[in-house]
Amino acid sequence: MPTDPFCGEIHLFGFDFAPVDWTYCRGAPFNEGQNPSLYSLIGASYGHWAKDPKNEIVLLPDLTSRSAVGVGVKHTAKTHEVEVPPGKFGGSEEATLKVATIPPHSHQAIFSGEPAKNASMRVSQNLATVVVPSEGDYLAVPRSNTFFQNATYAFGPMPEEGAAVGGVSGGVASFTGKVDVHDAGLEPPVGFPIRNPYLAMNICIALKGAYPDRN
Repeated sequence: MPTDPFCGEIHLFGFDFAPVDWTYCRGAPFNEGQNPSLYSLIGASYGHWAKDPKNEIVLLPDLTSRSAVGVGVKHTAKTHEVEVPPGKFGGSEEATLKVATIPPHSHQAIFSGEPAKNASMRVSQNLATVVVPSEGDYLAVPRSNTFFQNATYAFGPMPEEGAAVGGVSGGVASFTGKVDVHDAGLEPPVGFPIRNPYLAMNICIALKGAYPDRN
């Protein structure tokens, strides 16, 4: 490996300063007039400011909190082609889940209503007088050997007093209530980090050095 780097070569350094003839890869502007070799190699690939075409300010690569990827054409799983030219920015340090990006899931639902009530069955002790009941009539005590022997009902309404039927009990559950679906997550949604584990180091680019020959 030659002692002198190539002009435009990028290195990682374990110390916290830029060596002589090197500078940080932090997206700072550089003077192409003072660095013609570097400008001829990278041009404005890594960004520029242009207030007008005659006053273009070229930027150095910015690798602050970023990782480098290879240039070329990427073929995705859906056979789409994604061109990745030198200097293209992409990716994100965090993401926020949306309805279209979350998997199927369920939420806790709780029903709240009135508690069940015990009930007992009571019958009237009145004598029956009706054979064919009408609306509101009630079961009564049948008669025997009388004109009303076929009657099993009495005219309504049923009186409040009556006898409890032994061995018969039950409950009536309330049909009133509500179902609460508990909310989940935060509002507004908060992004979460998606970057790989990292180690911060000093990344610099050579302003001067051997001019690389093309193949």
